[in-house]
Amino acid sequence: MQGVRLLSTLALAGWVLLACGVPPVEVGNAPANNDCLREVTLEELPAALRRCDASVQAFPTDPRPLSERSVLHSLGGDQAAACRDIKQAAQLLRQQGNRADDAQLAIDIRIRLEGCQEKAPLPGS
Repeated sequence: MQGVRLLSTLALAGWVLLACGVPPVEVGNAPANNDCLREVTLEELPAALRRCDASVQAFPTDPRPLSERSVLHSLGGDQAAACRDIKQAAQLLRQQGNRADDAQLAIDIRIRLEGCQEKAPLPGS
């Protein structure tokens, strides 16, 4: 269990580090499906969440914005919202036949989903 948690934490850290080095995509004011983790700082987490909300709305069948928003919710300490988003991202990925343009996205979703399942209360608790 701790191995999965460590892997989940490392994946989360990797996403944040990767996102910090990615220059913003300039396409007018329209959100992109990979806007969520662009230039994220804890001080500007509310703005990042708003930007990510726009990406989720603009790409309702794309699991990436939901997966990335789950990272933002985790960073903000809202694990319930993070798990809701990652469960929805996993559902979208399944609906698409588990095909992702980016194989890493499918891995990230699986790891985050496993982390949420670990935190779920046991039946009868």
